[in-house]
Amino acid sequence: MENKPEYRHAKITVDGRCLDLLLTEDEIATCFERCLVESNQKFIDKNDCCECWPAAQPPDCPFWRKILGACRECDQ
Repeated sequence: MENKPEYRHAKITVDGRCLDLLLTEDEIATCFERCLVESNQKFIDKNDCCECWPAAQPPDCPFWRKILGACRECDQ
């Protein structure tokens, strides 16, 4: 039986047009890691930044541990 990826929905705006994306958790982790690189900060719109971080801690699940660099079960 084939192992199908689990997708997450995301929206972005490119040239004033909204695009729907379906991303795997690995793709999300890669994109998030790219945002943390200091030389890439110039690409982040400061007026549209940092609205994703609520005061409440995210649920403790493998996805959040992975993108926050605290994954203990895997090195990928």
